[in-house]
Amino acid sequence: MGGTHTRIALAWAWNGRISLAVSFHFQTRSLKDLFLPLSAVSAYAKKTYGVSIKSAALGVAGPLQGKIIQLTNAPLRISPSSLKQRVGLRSLRFINDFAAIGYGINCLRRSDLLKIPPRGTTTWDRRRATRAVIGAGTGLGKSILIYDDHLGLLIPHPSEGGHGDFPATLPWERELVDFIKGRDRDRKEISYEDLLSGRGLERIYRFLRQRSPALETPLSRRIDRAQEKAPLISQYISQDETCRETFRLFLQIYAKCARNFALDTLALGGIYLAGGILAKNLSHLDAELFRDHFEENDRHREILQRIPIRVVTNYDVSLYGAALAASLSA
Repeated sequence: MGGTHTRIALAWAWNGRISLAVSFHFQTRSLKDLFLPLSAVSAYAKKTYGVSIKSAALGVAGPLQGKIIQLTNAPLRISPSSLKQRVGLRSLRFINDFAAIGYGINCLRRSDLLKIPPRGTTTWDRRRATRAVIGAGTGLGKSILIYDDHLGLLIPHPSEGGHGDFPATLPWERELVDFIKGRDRDRKEISYEDLLSGRGLERIYRFLRQRSPALETPLSRRIDRAQEKAPLISQYISQDETCRETFRLFLQIYAKCARNFALDTLALGGIYLAGGILAKNLSHLDAELFRDHFEENDRHREILQRIPIRVVTNYDVSLYGAALAASLSA
């Protein structure tokens, strides 16, 4: 369950393997609660496959605190105990949405990943080394992956690090922060999510437009009029100079965030870049630029050069991960 999309899948699980049978898509903001979509999927399973759903896991974009779960970027509130009883499940597990992606990393094939190779030689056991997932979409999520010898799996540990303060160090970064604060006088701090998200793309674009108003084009006028600007910015990267520069600055900030997270977690096993923004703009991903900014560190550049970077291109990764989490709780 993200701030924009909610996807529910029926899955078969055996011997640690997951197979998705069918998936369903909902607009998160159109949902008043989860009872109706879960009940509809359960009824479909009964009618189509002759099975009753016993276990479920839901990856939710928000902190899992207290008896009521509130999504970070949507108004939906969830009561886990009530929902489990109403749907008639034996096991209902709630996990952070990026914990779901973290579980899903275990299920991916090589073809599901775009590699940005390390520039140094890896000398450690990468299979058991800590890994990390970071992803920009509606918001910015993070998760730390620790290998469990007993299960033979990478187990995710949730994080709300996407809401950590953005450290503006370069002149243009400080200008960008001042621009955002100038538009919203109540803002005292700017987080990474304020920049690495759909709304973040819009903020960077607005910043560049006010810096160079003379670059106005028919495409920029269309974007300026649009209520949802991020999809158009992505659509016109190859056609519009401001959109292209927006994405370039976005990648620089993304690489900086990934670098800091890699050092925070010492993710020697690799950094995984998930989320819809990169997955939908793979043709515009400048891997060399990303790698250059990822490795910018005077003290530990050599370590960063040896950390693999992988872009998750399989958009079903969170469904695989939620299914794996459900099977572990069954």
